[in-house]
Amino acid sequence: MTEVMNRAARRAARKGKAGPTIEVTDRVSVVPMEHVETYFKYEVAREGKWRSGVPLVIIRPSHDAGRADSAWFPKTLQRLWEARKRKGALPVSVEGMEIDVGLIDIIVSFRIMPGNKLVLAQTDDEKNKLLRENLIHLDKVCGGTLHDQMIIALAAHIFRSDGELLFHYHNLIFGLRQEVRGDLDVLGVLDMQPLMKALSRSGGLDFIGGLKQ
Repeated sequence: MTEVMNRAARRAARKGKAGPTIEVTDRVSVVPMEHVETYFKYEVAREGKWRSGVPLVIIRPSHDAGRADSAWFPKTLQRLWEARKRKGALPVSVEGMEIDVGLIDIIVSFRIMPGNKLVLAQTDDEKNKLLRENLIHLDKVCGGTLHDQMIIALAAHIFRSDGELLFHYHNLIFGLRQEVRGDLDVLGVLDMQPLMKALSRSGGLDFIGGLKQ
């Protein structure tokens, strides 16, 4: 799915200023439970050979929002497995096959092009603007299926795996549901089917590891 962020450009034009054209694209990686740890290690926590230890920011549940510490992902992965052991999986039906989806990664990319030159967001204001646009785009492609019992985090990347400069967000939706009851967090397996249906309407889905008969 491709869009052009032109609201800022129109406002700038009304003020007599030339604003950059920003092309927004997205792609969706669907990660089966058995591939979540490896996918996170190589596709999210690092940017090829150019950067490692990429920080995560928790978006939902809202009471946990903020920067995640280094123990957050291992703890979340453990909870994913524990919820499945207690409750059983809630597999998603895809092309006649049942898949236990552990993670959906919605990758939203921004090409900022004043004239023909590709540039990156530099100032805090520019970065915050892209973060807001990322969240708006995420909500749009998810078709109203997001809610506060979901576990959602994001990681900001500057490089593609081939070294190309391309600012993008990995928006991570885990197959885990967290419900707050008083002082307790009640965990369960998240039903990914509504989200998968909404995402399939927005564009194609990339299944990590492929679809196996």
